[in-house]
Amino acid sequence: MEIPKPSAIPRRRATIQPARYNNAAARPNIYAQAAAHPRPIPKRAATWVDANILLCMGAALELAPVFRRRYGGWLRVPTMVERELRGISEIDLDRQPPPEDLDRERRLRDNAKAAVQTFFLGGSALKAIPVPKALLTKYDEIRRLLEDRSGKGGNEGEAAAITLAVYEGGRTESQSSAFLTNDGPASRLAYEKGIVAWTFPETIADLHRFDSSVTASMCWEHYGASSTISKPPTNAIPPEEAWFRCREDEPECKPCREATALDQASRQL
Repeated sequence: MEIPKPSAIPRRRATIQPARYNNAAARPNIYAQAAAHPRPIPKRAATWVDANILLCMGAALELAPVFRRRYGGWLRVPTMVERELRGISEIDLDRQPPPEDLDRERRLRDNAKAAVQTFFLGGSALKAIPVPKALLTKYDEIRRLLEDRSGKGGNEGEAAAITLAVYEGGRTESQSSAFLTNDGPASRLAYEKGIVAWTFPETIADLHRFDSSVTASMCWEHYGASSTISKPPTNAIPPEEAWFRCREDEPECKPCREATALDQASRQL
């Protein structure tokens, strides 16, 4: 029997071709339900922050002042998120059985301490906001939804942030809300309820657009340091430094155009 040459053997073709994207603006994002990029957050949107974002900021303190300026008085933190951060910052690793990854637990505790000191102490401390009694039923519904989707408990901070973002303060189209989190199920649920949700990489990429002193290389470096503590979902992970680079000067950069338009509209309110 004659053995055919490799060149004569027909090759199987993939039935699904991999997507190709020319720039970071066109990258797919698992949180966008019908768009190929995350929706922009206007400067005057009430922006709720999850504990995992503040833990990441604890590893990127260089960016904290820009982060505060970007959101100003519109930054919101649920009481349950502050309580979670303070609890992590007070863990005594010497008095309990050592965890499997002691080094990571130390970094987690140190990042929490840095976040508490930066955001909850001193004259510019953020005021934590509790879920009002009138919204506790809504909070329980959202918490149960998150538990069903994630298959685990411990979603109190995310549930509080989504509840407050959706129902607190009588939201209108001109007074929108946003949610910063690395939690996949929480991000998707927020989007379903009309709330813009950004991961930590998207949050610091926006700081690069907001302030030119924040370079793409800084974002890439701080993302790398924070990813040992909290990572976004797998298909929202930046592949390279260029992912963070602002392309505002390119006409096809739709996120920048939309964000600029929203910022201008918010100043007229």
